Amino acid sequence: MKIQVLAALAVAGLLAIAAWGCDSDSGSGGNDGKDTAGPAEDVPEAQDVQEGADLLAETGEQTPETAAQPDGRSPDDGIESPDSGMSEVAEDLADADEVTPGIPGDKCDAMTDKNCVEIHRGESVFYRHIDYYPTFEFDDKGTVRTVIHLHELIDPEVAEEPDAWRYQIFGTDGYTFGGYAEWDHMLQGYMEVGVRRVVWEPALELPDSWRVKDAYLITLSPAGE
Repeated sequence: MKIQVLAALAVAGLLAIAAWGCDSDSGSGGNDGKDTAGPAEDVPEAQDVQEGADLLAETGEQTPETAAQPDGRSPDDGIESPDSGMSEVAEDLADADEVTPGIPGDKCDAMTDKNCVEIHRGESVFYRHIDYYPTFEFDDKGTVRTVIHLHELIDPEVAEEPDAWRYQIFGTDGYTFGGYAEWDHMLQGYMEVGVRRVVWEPALELPDSWRVKDAYLITLSPAGE
């Protein structure tokens, strides 16, 4: 009787061992004990992407999921596209080109361009742009005018020793004052922006005939002559 009981226990033990081996093999699934596919909740997300692709093919519209950026952000995150930034830079450069003042030396037509002054010294011709120079307000006998200094037009390129020259100023109508302006006059003279009117400090007590209108040309000649 004892032998039969022991045999029965042995058989039960062998059955238990066999059952445990089967469970272990089925758990590996042939992938050497590695984790199996991801959780089931990932599947609806893939379905959403597929639905978005189908909607795009049918209507040309994108769902928020399919319209997401490559880094996972949606267009509603407030991220500007690179194209928008480049367009703003291009606009700024275009605006800068519109307001860039003329550079001394750039050729211009002084007879018609009220931003241009032509300067002659012998056979040399120089071009100066009024908006290149700093402006300020000058009280011209009770009239406030926006002007530049006349002497700033005579830079070292025009005359390294400006006091060694005398000056005449001509309007577009051919008018000029009688005689010559000395360098001391030029230091106290001004040109009005926009109309190129030449005015002088009242302390010089110059006659009104020196107030040249629409001055386009300044000529230099040696002061000793």
